[in-house]
Amino acid sequence: MSAPSESLSRTPRALLRLLMILLPGLLAILLLTRAFLGLAPVAWSTAVILAGALLATLFLPSPLTTSALRWRSLGFALLVFSVALAVPVTAIILIFGHADFFAILVNIGLGVAGTPILPYVSFAATALILWAAIVTALVRLRGPVQRLPGAWIWPAAVILAINPVFRDLIVNRYYALMGQPTTLIERYTDPEIVAGVTPPNLVFLLLEGYDRQFIDPVHYGDLAPEIRALEETSLAFTDVDQYAGTGWSIAGHAAAYCGVPLSPIFLSVARSYAILPDATCLPNVLHDLGYRQTYYSGTNKSRDNHFGFQTFFEDRRIDEVIDPPTLKPASGEVPDDGAASIKWGLYDSDLLSAIWDGIEAGVAGDRPFAIYASTTDTHGPYGGVSPPCTEDGRGRIVIDLRESVDCVSRMVGDFVDRLEREHGDANILLVVASDHLSHHPGLTRHVPSDERRNLMFIRGPGIVPGRVDKPGAMFDLFPTVLDAMGLLAPDQPRAGVGTSLMREAPTLAEEYDPAAFERLLTADGALAGFVWAEKD
Repeated sequence: MSAPSESLSRTPRALLRLLMILLPGLLAILLLTRAFLGLAPVAWSTAVILAGALLATLFLPSPLTTSALRWRSLGFALLVFSVALAVPVTAIILIFGHADFFAILVNIGLGVAGTPILPYVSFAATALILWAAIVTALVRLRGPVQRLPGAWIWPAAVILAINPVFRDLIVNRYYALMGQPTTLIERYTDPEIVAGVTPPNLVFLLLEGYDRQFIDPVHYGDLAPEIRALEETSLAFTDVDQYAGTGWSIAGHAAAYCGVPLSPIFLSVARSYAILPDATCLPNVLHDLGYRQTYYSGTNKSRDNHFGFQTFFEDRRIDEVIDPPTLKPASGEVPDDGAASIKWGLYDSDLLSAIWDGIEAGVAGDRPFAIYASTTDTHGPYGGVSPPCTEDGRGRIVIDLRESVDCVSRMVGDFVDRLEREHGDANILLVVASDHLSHHPGLTRHVPSDERRNLMFIRGPGIVPGRVDKPGAMFDLFPTVLDAMGLLAPDQPRAGVGTSLMREAPTLAEEYDPAAFERLLTADGALAGFVWAEKD
């Protein structure tokens, strides 16, 4: 036994000192484990306390640091690399509750222009503190670590192995190079459109991160009673699950409008690539039928290629995109909190006001019209509460997204009541759905992940209220909306890779569970080649 080991084994004080030195690292491992497993968030205040403990023990001499640090070794370089990859992934998990490989890879390529940075700084700092504590503990254990064959390679390998994004990236690259026998591209089909019918006008609202469980009294009590009442008097689809490639805004739009999940294509996704250029999507179908089409958003979607939306819209044949660069808030207010620096764009009350003006213009026009819109207030990690929902008539930014969820419910309820009261004879089909599940772990953590579902209901001419429990996914919205408009051919229930939830034909959700589908999509290079194509 070496002298340091003898000293350590014979001196209780040395053991206590070693425990104090390792305690911040051990606590960081515990906190990371709970966060990675979705058991509990890591509060910024906890990270500050951990940083204090780390600093307090930093200068305590460790009995296990007798050898010099081999910081120039390949193994230590690999450790630094693995931690550099782990820090941003950890920050994403702390913000959203999980790390979506598809979203991360696509957004790296498309860019995140227009995103407010300050709200995420505390999460990034927390991730950095956690990993600093772990690396510090390893360095102070360098005596026994560096005596292992391979030394620093082992902790680096463990860190890479627990990184979900790194694991999926390896699988994605392997199958992209080697190919795989099963691909969703074999299922893709352009919609077969019925000729000679007069379809209704369309208002299609995508509510930001609005879980169907928000209207479930079992989980949220009397939250969002207006949307609950609307669903009860509509044709409601209660089992729209979130599958891989549909879990963030641009992906939710692509799935809902085109019936295709956004499959990643490594880091080559960039502004030089078109998104689904050869797909026949809902706006493409309605353009060919002579519809006047407008898209409304409370965030910038028409400039700077915000999360890829500008690229996505280039091939969709939508006539006009109305968003903050061109739309001035009727309330005179914008979501701008000095502490949180939330500057997403407009409050949803101003967005709904603009949509109403669009409906009025469409009803007065001489062409059928389609209005698409996506809300913002419930985005997170901080939410917006629009001016109509506050006592002083001033919008505000909140940490508790329940306030945002409830306010959006009230405003959507009032909007639909007014629409049906004033334009009930205007042949308007209304579709209300979430664009994806909520990204706010503090709001949804108490709901089992396998119970969470997207919101979707339809109301309007020819629609009989009821409940459809058929398992589906976001890419089933496209053929379902076509079906509700009377446009989908009777003998063809599919469009994109989706299936109308109003038909008996099996959906992908009935053939694959979410985990199996994610494995398939992660490895589907053929579908990725269809989703992404270099611009001419």
